[in-house]
Amino acid sequence: MIVSKINQSTSNPSFAWVTLCTTRSYLPGILVLARSLRQCQSRYPLVVMVTHDLLIDEAASALTQEPNIRQRLVSSIQPSPQAHTEYAYATFSEVWTKLRCWELVEFAKLVFLDADMLVLRNMDHLFEIELAVPSDEFVFSNSTLPTEIRSNLPFLAAVDACVCNPLGRPNYPSWWVPENCRHSHVTSGITPLANPGYFNSGLFVFHPNVAMANDMVNKIQTASENLSRYLFPDQDFLNDYFKSQWLRLPYVYNAMKTMKVAHPDLWNLQNIHNLHYIINKPWNIDIKTTSINEEQFYDLYEIWWDFSEGATRAP
Repeated sequence: MIVSKINQSTSNPSFAWVTLCTTRSYLPGILVLARSLRQCQSRYPLVVMVTHDLLIDEAASALTQEPNIRQRLVSSIQPSPQAHTEYAYATFSEVWTKLRCWELVEFAKLVFLDADMLVLRNMDHLFEIELAVPSDEFVFSNSTLPTEIRSNLPFLAAVDACVCNPLGRPNYPSWWVPENCRHSHVTSGITPLANPGYFNSGLFVFHPNVAMANDMVNKIQTASENLSRYLFPDQDFLNDYFKSQWLRLPYVYNAMKTMKVAHPDLWNLQNIHNLHYIINKPWNIDIKTTSINEEQFYDLYEIWWDFSEGATRAP
């Protein structure tokens, strides 16, 4: 990998982590995420994009107490009223706003982290990944990343989604089965049939760019066609948008908790840099009275609660 030659002063870093918070229900996750980044001695701040409703919420004042958090007010993104939408979870209607991170051009490079993540080991080296830098001179007009701006370098780096659906969620796509999971290919040699490349949008590395941000938002807000194919809105859209223009990262940078069950031969907590608490969130789980359906993740919830309580015990 080629290290980006960008000035990295601590007072005004060119790199940053970024996340989104549109509701107070995710504040516990963001506070622990920020704490985990500090404990892992990251050199870079966590930029928290907040919408107006959260900004005026008294509970959000807790964000100002974390020394490595910087807040950015952003406006919500919603599809065109004419576009039919259907989401795997109702709360996913808020996640389109994640795309505002491309507007944060005061930074040269960003790594997006979902609010339900916990950083276990320093990941600052992710900023060294060499990616294509979008140019404002390009005209964005097609339904996906325009051919004229395709590059020998990828525009995005991310981790393959686990599409095994080990918990048997009925609201997930029918093609989400083990034989179509890239991680199954790694552990058992199974060749994915319907998944040539599909990343999880919980973590991705990218260069912000206003022209690209405007193009994305315009495609969403002016779309009149059926958008029900985007069950996981930002994730499905970004996979459509970048297609083959992304770099595959090892799962350790976005270790979805269900992979512990779906891929036990691959899962190794000692190597994981970043845990992703998809579906049920640890701050909503009472580990003292964990249900039978959550017992398999007890050790992972315990790690999150240790960070929440200020413990420094290594996982």
